[in-house]
Amino acid sequence: MIGFLPLAERAVDAQLATLINSGRLEGHKVALSATPTTIELADTMKGILEGAGIEVVSVTNFQSPSSDQFAIDNEMDVNFERWVSEGADAVVAVPGASVPTTGALSRNGWDGAYVVTDSPGTDLGLLEGFGYGAEALVGSIAIVPADNADLYEAGQAGVKECIDTFDNAFDDDAPVELRPEDLRTSVVGLIVRSCQALELFKMIAELAGPDLTNDSFDAAADEIGAFTVTGVLGGSLGPGKRDYIDAGTALFVFDEELQRFVLG
Repeated sequence: MIGFLPLAERAVDAQLATLINSGRLEGHKVALSATPTTIELADTMKGILEGAGIEVVSVTNFQSPSSDQFAIDNEMDVNFERWVSEGADAVVAVPGASVPTTGALSRNGWDGAYVVTDSPGTDLGLLEGFGYGAEALVGSIAIVPADNADLYEAGQAGVKECIDTFDNAFDDDAPVELRPEDLRTSVVGLIVRSCQALELFKMIAELAGPDLTNDSFDAAADEIGAFTVTGVLGGSLGPGKRDYIDAGTALFVFDEELQRFVLG
C-alpha cells in the first residue's frame, strides 16, 4: 500500500519548516487551535515551534461532535477568550481546525496574526456555507499545498503537461472544456490525481521489473528513493516509508482585493 499524501507528523514538519523559515512568527506568542482528534498533533507542533525559539502560550481544542456546529462555535468562543487571556497575539490552526478557528476569530474581532494550515480553511465558499465570516483572513497567511491552477500558471511540477495532454486527447465534443480559465474546477483535480497515480505506479513497477508481484513491488519501493510526479514539488519512498510526499506546502497570503489566498 503506497499512500500518496504524507503522514500527519511528516506533513506538519514540512509545514512548520516553511512557516518558521518565513520569520512570520518571530517575537509572537502563539496559540494553537486543534480539534478533538488532533490534540496530540498540536502537542507535536508545540514542540517544533518551541524548539525554534517561538513561544507557545496556549493549546486548545473542542470536544463537541462535528455534527453539532452550534456547540463547536460556543466552545471555540470560549477558546478565543483563553487565547486572549493567556497573552497570545498569533493563532496557528492545527491542520483540520482552520475552518472553525477562522469562524471564532472572525466572530470575535481578532486583529492579531493568523496562520491557516489546511486547504478547506482557504475556501471562502466553504466558510460562507458554515455561516462564518472571513474577516480574520485579512492579513493572514496559509501554509498549504499549491493548487493545480497555481502550478499550471507557474509552469511547475508537470501540471500543465498533464492537463494539456488530457485536453488535447479530446475533440470539440469533449465532455469538459479544459482550458486555463477552468483550472480551479474539481474535474481538473481528478485529472491531475490520475496522472499522479499512474506515474507513481509506473516508477515503482518499472524498477520492480517484469516479474511484478507484491513482494517485488514492495522491494522496489524500498529502493527507489527520491523522485517526483505531477503536482508534487518533492517526494520519496524507502524502507519504512510508504507515504510519498515530502514537500509541497507553500506560503500564501490573503489578497483582500481578490478575496483569496495567493502565492506569497
